Amino acid sequence: MSVIAPIASASSKRISRFIAFRLLWIGLGMMVLAGVSALCWWSFFGAASAVDAAPDKFARNEIASADVLMSESQERAAGIHCTPLVKRTIHPLRSIPATVQYDPARRVDIIAPVDGVVTKVLMVAGQAIRTGEPLATMSGEQIGLARNELLTSEAELGAAKRAAEWHRHIEMHLMQLLDRLTEHPEVKVIEQEFAERELGDYRGDVLGAYAKLRLAEALVGNADALSANGIVTVRNAAQRNGDLQVARAEFVGTCEESRFACAQAMAASQKQLDQAERLVRVRKERLMALEGSTAALDANPVQASIQLNELMIRAPWNANVTHVDVATNSRVVAGQRIAELVDASRLWIAAAIHERDLAGVSVQGGEPMAISFSAFPDEHFTATAKHLDARMDAETRSVSLIAEMENPTGRLRPGMFAWIQLPNAAPRDAIVAPQSALLRHDGRTFVFVRMSNGRFRRVEVSSGWEDGSSVELAGEIETGQEVVDQGAFVLKSMLLLEQEAE
Repeated sequence: MSVIAPIASASSKRISRFIAFRLLWIGLGMMVLAGVSALCWWSFFGAASAVDAAPDKFARNEIASADVLMSESQERAAGIHCTPLVKRTIHPLRSIPATVQYDPARRVDIIAPVDGVVTKVLMVAGQAIRTGEPLATMSGEQIGLARNELLTSEAELGAAKRAAEWHRHIEMHLMQLLDRLTEHPEVKVIEQEFAERELGDYRGDVLGAYAKLRLAEALVGNADALSANGIVTVRNAAQRNGDLQVARAEFVGTCEESRFACAQAMAASQKQLDQAERLVRVRKERLMALEGSTAALDANPVQASIQLNELMIRAPWNANVTHVDVATNSRVVAGQRIAELVDASRLWIAAAIHERDLAGVSVQGGEPMAISFSAFPDEHFTATAKHLDARMDAETRSVSLIAEMENPTGRLRPGMFAWIQLPNAAPRDAIVAPQSALLRHDGRTFVFVRMSNGRFRRVEVSSGWEDGSSVELAGEIETGQEVVDQGAFVLKSMLLLEQEAE
């Protein structure tokens, strides 16, 4: 008992001190809470009374905080640059999604021109080929028959050319002979002159009639002399004069008939020549249709070919092989596709314009259009409007727009996603500033306008149309005012620091 009593007494004292310490802290906490409440009450009602007492003070501070003062040295250090606000006509645009497609006019199916066998395939899918490059070889009976017909026609044409040339020479020499005979030369002399010139049957006809004429003239001359001496009777002289008239008439008639017959023969030979030339052209064109537009017909392809039935299929233009549908030694029929070629140097940009966007759209053929691609976000391209469909798709409620675009390097590929910039409203006049002048903070847009004496004023504006470098502005601004387009971020930072300091 003597031990327990002191221990109980000590424990009682410690408990008493602990309770007293806790009560002291609770009292201090209540005092602090009361002080904070009094301070909040004073701040709220005191500030309210201050605002009621001086309502214009905050307005003046807000206006003052919208201005930033800068010295000339500070402007130079901050790189401040200003641009006057201008009013100009703008064309609001709207971005329409589009896709890259092949130009159907530059996509061609290479087909088998005749029934036959593909003897060799000389291309692979994805290969870039040039005009005239071989794609495949095939063998077909119709090719051989077409070439044989062409050879026959060319031989007939050669004969017709020689015949026409022969008749042309005869006509020329006959005209020369008839002109020479008007000079009344001796028969022996004229025969010697025209001995080496082609005259055909006209030589015997004309020269024979001329020889008779000359003989009749000689007999008449002799008869006249003998009749004057009484050796020949008057009757014989008259007979010889009659023979002369007959010979002269026969000679004139022979010349006329020869001239007409020669002209007729010349016309007939020219007709045969023209017909032979047409037949050759027809059969050449038929063979060209079988061999393709790049067949070198002028280089005599019939003789150049090892076999008459063999056909070389060539590329009609520079393109890429997208599909190969045959293999070596495969049999094909006329009209069967052998390969597909596509020229991607010019592509289509196809878009669908919804009817809700048609009101402000006006597209003319040949009009340049701005294009952007998801694959090249930092680059801008230009296409040329081709046509805007006159019909609206009943299901999609949209109108098809097609634009053409050059693709010389092949960077663009069909299936790529693109954006076309289209007019979205009628042109209008607007105040325009560089996009770098427009700033944003706390959901508000504003610019800094240069005032006097190094003062820059923050002016809230609303923005509209933009084209990547300029932006449409509206608000308490007017043309001629200078806005900061370089260094505006420095002014914005200074303004924010001033407001925080206040």
